[in-house]
Amino acid sequence: MSAVVEPERAAAALTVLVLDDNVADAELMVHELRREGLNPIVEHVATEAAFVAHVGRPFDVILADYNLPQFDAIGALDHLAQRGLDTPLIVVSGSLTDEEALECIRRGAADYLLKDRLGRLPFAVRRVLADRQARRRIAQQRELLLREHAARAAAEAERDRLQQVIDVLPEGVAIADAAGRIVMRNSVAGTIWRTPPPLGDDDADAALEVWGMDESPYPPDGTPLARSVLTGEVVRGEQLLVGPAALEHKVPVIASSAPLRDNRGNVIGGVAVFQDVSQLKELDREKDTFLAATSHDLKNPLTGIRGHAQLLLRQAKRGDQLDPSRIAASAQRIDETVLRVVRMIDGLLDVAHLEMGQALDLHLDSVDLAALVVRVADEHQRTSEGHQILVETPSAAVGGCWDESRLERVLDNLVGNAIKYSPGGGKVRIGLAIEGDWAVLQVADEGVGIPAADLPHIFERFYRAGNVAGRFEGSGIGLAGARQIVEQHAGAIALASVEGQGTTITVRLPHGNAAARPKTDVSS
Repeated sequence: MSAVVEPERAAAALTVLVLDDNVADAELMVHELRREGLNPIVEHVATEAAFVAHVGRPFDVILADYNLPQFDAIGALDHLAQRGLDTPLIVVSGSLTDEEALECIRRGAADYLLKDRLGRLPFAVRRVLADRQARRRIAQQRELLLREHAARAAAEAERDRLQQVIDVLPEGVAIADAAGRIVMRNSVAGTIWRTPPPLGDDDADAALEVWGMDESPYPPDGTPLARSVLTGEVVRGEQLLVGPAALEHKVPVIASSAPLRDNRGNVIGGVAVFQDVSQLKELDREKDTFLAATSHDLKNPLTGIRGHAQLLLRQAKRGDQLDPSRIAASAQRIDETVLRVVRMIDGLLDVAHLEMGQALDLHLDSVDLAALVVRVADEHQRTSEGHQILVETPSAAVGGCWDESRLERVLDNLVGNAIKYSPGGGKVRIGLAIEGDWAVLQVADEGVGIPAADLPHIFERFYRAGNVAGRFEGSGIGLAGARQIVEQHAGAIALASVEGQGTTITVRLPHGNAAARPKTDVSS
């Protein structure tokens, strides 16, 4: 049975489904609700089929009799639970024991009420509806909190992934928000800055001190990152210095930056990428020093060549009788000096190959290393009065298939260093021996030695030990070039030194048949 008890629907209507077999009782419920200012629209059903057909609609409240013969409040509660509906149900019955009331509550009833107390019905309905509204608000708030938590967790996960990405980059990376505050940076950035600014702090811009290459301070809004955030400028390859004012040697960097925009094109932050170019700057300085030293080294022999040539020219212009022996001596000196210049230029070309990571073009031929050692030692002994050069070689030739001019350059460099870094004179020992398939050459001096901290770097290009830089002329490429030549001959070079006691350099070269298999790669 189904009947519409209240056909009119007001603006503040209350939709009610009544499960009861007594129409008079249903009308009385409507009367009580209306009497208290509620505007109920009621559907009245008395069978299970009618209840099932109606209950899927959005009723505000269900009023169900407990004592129906076929389908009562308990059945209605079970049906609501099975369908997952949260429509509040109030049990209304002529009689109800405490046990029956508790059973109704246990099964999900919102309240229970006896029919002889229907005057309480409006208050019960209001309370039940208020409870449901509160539960829905709580559920909505909970859902909102869960969504916010999920969004926050997703954002944190995304931030962690981004942090992992920028942390593996070799360049420094900093990300700022729309106010210019740095909100993320990688570990390289912290290392470069020396004193990194705090993340998200209002004074982050002030904490990040940026300077021009002339060490004049940048204005806070003049840094590449600030300009990208404030004006949307894309900055590419700007050179600047970073680091606190108290830092004596600030860090030179090349910085690039770009704005970050939302999907509407508004600037919401910026990202800066910067690379520490300290090593490049130092390399440039070392190259400048090298070029200056090389220019000096080239100028001396060229001056000598010019002097001999001008002497001969003046004698010829005066019509002097030229002594053939003197002409031959001058020509011999010019030839030797030109040969020195050629060797220096060849050395420069080898440095160029070394810089570009290219192998040397070796000119291999049969060479007597023992004779080469004696010749180089004699040449240095003639020009060094304060040193005694002692040579110990096998009586027989020490043959191998080598590039003679380059091995001569290695020997010349090692013996020259031994003399130069022994300013007080003393003995320079050159030893050559055969150990199996190896020709082992040693050059030892009693000079200033090398500090222990410098030993791991002594074969690096342009590197000079701390106790000789500024005291002795040099380019810092001799030992690097020597290692390149030795290793391309499939050999090895090693150095042992004690500061203040002297240095010993050992070169091992394959001799005999083994020497015919030089390396073609380049070790840096």
